[in-house]
Amino acid sequence: MHRRQFCAIVAVTAITGQTAWKPKRFVFRIRTKSGGIIGNIVFQAKDIFAAITKLKKRYPGCEILNAREGSSVYHVYGEQRHGPPTTRSAAD
Repeated sequence: MHRRQFCAIVAVTAITGQTAWKPKRFVFRIRTKSGGIIGNIVFQAKDIFAAITKLKKRYPGCEILNAREGSSVYHVYGEQRHGPPTTRSAAD
């Protein structure tokens, strides 16, 4: 962010009492120009257009297969979700 933009945001925030934009998370699934498919690419941006711009800078020539707003998908395996997995002794 450039200094002028920052000063403008601070001035508008002070005058209106509103906070600056809150970044949103956008999740993409793409096909790279070499043909590989990559999923769960997460970018934070003001809107979908800014997120696509960031995506195109990082992956030039890619094809967007899926785009959604929200967080990425995390999978939890096993019953215990917090802490390290437990081991059973031979006596159990």
